[in-house]
Amino acid sequence: MFVSTRSKADLFLYVWFSVAVLVAAAQVGRADSVILEPNRDNSIFTDGEDAPADLSNGAGPHIFVGRTLFNGLRRGLVAFDIAGSIPAGSVIEEVELTMHMSLGTTNSSDYMLHRVASDWGEGVSNSGTGSIGSASGGGGGAPAEPGDATWMHAFYDTQTWTNLGGDFAPVPSATAAVGTVVGDYSWESTPALVSDVQTWLDSPGQNHGWLIKNDEPPALQGRAKRFDSREHPTPQFRPRLRVTFSGPPPVEEVIVGAMKDNTMFASEFGPEELSNGAGPHIFAGKTLFSGPRRGLLAFDIASSVPAGATIVEAELILHMSLGTQGDFDFALHRLLADWGEGASNSSSGPMGSGSGGGAGAPAEPGDATWEYTFYPTELWSQLGGDFDPIVSAIGTVGGAEGHYSWGSTAGMVSDVQVWLDNPATNNGWIIVGIVPTGATRTAKRFDSREHPNSAFWPQLVVRYSMLPAQCATCPGDIDGDGIVNSSDIQGFVQCLESGGASQPGCVCADLDGDTTLSLGDVAGFVSAALASASCD
Repeated sequence: MFVSTRSKADLFLYVWFSVAVLVAAAQVGRADSVILEPNRDNSIFTDGEDAPADLSNGAGPHIFVGRTLFNGLRRGLVAFDIAGSIPAGSVIEEVELTMHMSLGTTNSSDYMLHRVASDWGEGVSNSGTGSIGSASGGGGGAPAEPGDATWMHAFYDTQTWTNLGGDFAPVPSATAAVGTVVGDYSWESTPALVSDVQTWLDSPGQNHGWLIKNDEPPALQGRAKRFDSREHPTPQFRPRLRVTFSGPPPVEEVIVGAMKDNTMFASEFGPEELSNGAGPHIFAGKTLFSGPRRGLLAFDIASSVPAGATIVEAELILHMSLGTQGDFDFALHRLLADWGEGASNSSSGPMGSGSGGGAGAPAEPGDATWEYTFYPTELWSQLGGDFDPIVSAIGTVGGAEGHYSWGSTAGMVSDVQVWLDNPATNNGWIIVGIVPTGATRTAKRFDSREHPNSAFWPQLVVRYSMLPAQCATCPGDIDGDGIVNSSDIQGFVQCLESGGASQPGCVCADLDGDTTLSLGDVAGFVSAALASASCD
């Protein structure tokens, strides 16, 4: 499509004018931002001969980095509490570290941040406020105190580094040029810094912060700098980490009732054509005289959770109404074949009684039994049910009547996610009693979906989130015609005005890829529209 010079200028002015009006009139979605101070920092030192030394500055007001003229090397350590400051599940977008340089040599030098690979400590050592290299403290370091990081020790004097001078990634995550003028210096956001902080948010145990070093020139070429630490008495001089992030999508919860349940029975001599499809109970475990029982249950996930959702947690709750005394474990396994729930009913008699209850009832057409998926026409491939040998969850059930839960596990979450994404594979779970060595009786009676008291029915608590929708064509193509041009302007402006809420095509208005609509998207849209960018 040909766009004249005049129409291009009009397009540019129109979009920018419209956005200027919106700034005053509308609230546009933005990412969240937080500024953090370190939860620990320290300095590690070599001596004047570049030999490793157990010197530190855990509680001192400064962090020293570089080579002094006569007193060897210094490296800084700094860490921030990411997981305690940013909601779990957030997406890190930008990271910037700012430190105040309060004293340094007359040389400018690049200072690098390296991700630390092992934990380290901050003790009560304090090298004071003397000038760099002074014998009174300052850059000369102080004798390490218990728990301090030193050139040799990650924690003095019980745990050493694997490598002298600290264990850290060889490739820096960011570099900043630090000059000779006292003031703030920043390590601006890089993909590596973002990756570091994202990792520390998702896996807090890996958060060991950054090591700060320069190129560490040869002896007698001093390029050391003194930065202010988290203990500095002036708050604005302390290190600060600005993290911009998009919070996780809200977690929704739904309680799903069983869409079918049943029990399969066997004697100690083999399978029996018994079932309990319409009965008020589900049995699982080993009885004293009548052999093992296995429960079956399934939940309609696809009709209860929106398509495209991400399952966050899944918890099964069953009410145990009768069972042997003692605590026994029951495993959930994902079933690999479909099965039926017929009209059989073993009533509610006491477990193992001849009148019904845990003894089972003759199978009716369509019932699952130890041998049949659908009695009497379709068989399991394996007697006792076809199921994944890997356990999805284990729950301990005691002897007291009440509700018991199989708490959310990675296996349960994976099962429910698969059933949501591929409903045809939803065959539910089988409940298998784990019989300890020497145990002769472990069976429990759980209440089924046919129980007259609805408070006792099986429940599956599913927590899920909806991830942001994806643009079907390309960023900027608001009307979905496959090209970004002047016909998208009005829609783009409306998306900014509304923040994208419930507006068709607004997912394509996110030009800078930060999952929010803001002024940062305008320049990209104007550029694409002026070029009549095709989505092909």
